Amino acid sequence: MLGPKKIMMAFLLLWMIPGLVTCVLSDPEENWALAGTWINETYEGDLFGNVVFRNDGTVEGYKLISDINVDATGTYVIEDDWTEKGIHWFKVKTVFGATPSYELDKLTNDGNTYESVYDSGAYPASLDPTSPAYRIRFRQ
Repeated sequence: MLGPKKIMMAFLLLWMIPGLVTCVLSDPEENWALAGTWINETYEGDLFGNVVFRNDGTVEGYKLISDINVDATGTYVIEDDWTEKGIHWFKVKTVFGATPSYELDKLTNDGNTYESVYDSGAYPASLDPTSPAYRIRFRQ
């Protein structure tokens, strides 16, 4: 037979488990990486439909998702990153040729959705989906 102390301990444990599981599942994944292949069919032709950030600090742009020949190469440096619940943010400086660009990037959806906004002079203050410099791509 269980005594009152054991019943109370079991009740407290059962009461705490859902809260602990919720915290663990909703915390951001600190290992989400910007490196990878990011695509969006709607950008094919005019913009890069396929962008590849490599672990060595290089970035490649392809006009079409299916292209095997790169259209532009450059470098990138992650100058800052931080996490929030379900979001990993990056400040990324890219350089194609001699032209620097400053991106504010947001990874969501378990690190599979990449949203960015860029500026040629300084990091954007916020991620504005209505900006002409806004892009959204998906991990391939």
